[in-house]
Amino acid sequence: MPGRRLGQKLSIDNLNMYLLIGTLLVSGGLLLSPWHPGVISFQRVFEAGEYWRLALFPFQVGAADSSAGGFDLRDVMMVLLYCWMLWSFGSGLELELGSARFTAFVLSAMASLLVGALLLTPGSLSATYFAATLIVAFGLRQPEAQILIWFVIPVRLRWIAVTIVAVTVALAALEAVATGSVFALLKPVFVFSAALIVWRRPRLWHEGRGGSRSARFQDGRAMEGRGRVAVHRCTVCGVTELSDPSMDFRYCVDCDDHEYCSRHLKEHLHIRATDGHFSTDAE
Repeated sequence: MPGRRLGQKLSIDNLNMYLLIGTLLVSGGLLLSPWHPGVISFQRVFEAGEYWRLALFPFQVGAADSSAGGFDLRDVMMVLLYCWMLWSFGSGLELELGSARFTAFVLSAMASLLVGALLLTPGSLSATYFAATLIVAFGLRQPEAQILIWFVIPVRLRWIAVTIVAVTVALAALEAVATGSVFALLKPVFVFSAALIVWRRPRLWHEGRGGSRSARFQDGRAMEGRGRVAVHRCTVCGVTELSDPSMDFRYCVDCDDHEYCSRHLKEHLHIRATDGHFSTDAE
């Protein structure tokens, strides 16, 4: 298919790592430099001819957006926090989506943020908001995952994503009231539109309720019967991404090339090859 071939051509392996290194070099360098380029705007790029800002934009985060000089430890912490979010959520999302789809997500998110930064009030949008987009996208893929707030309080990722969206919408509304411009209300659209690329299905938010899992299993079996080939299949129960689109699959490090669904990843017999014969060990 032409769309799939185009996606493969645009695929960038380890894109999250390149984005992380670029951010450390650019934003870290700007924090240590007496020169600060300031925020991006339509006037600076197209009227003043400063087109280099377009290339700098994806890596200019935190206090590096500011035109104020001087070294501040808070600025360093902000850049490090952004890079930590890239490392944590970006790596996980890239692993789950694959290089092609993750590349499409990153390029779409950065392009949307860049357009918003050029059209809205200067300084109201920057690449820093990519962290919010990333967390919301990860929350759409893994809503039941938990993270520890202050390393103590467990919170499901779906509620963190909802909170981020709600706060962004509220801030946009306050900005619209303060500036008298309705265009400020478009800020959440520029920030979160790219997250829709990774959204599988709305029922992902209701996984495990009622008989929906059985229905999805039957639908997946029907798709396999129509010629679609499953890429992932659990060694224990045989579930695939076609029979259950909300299921996650991982390879067991203690088994020899065997894949399991999330329900059986930690509850199975290890399968190892020894001298051409397979042996099993209890978990």
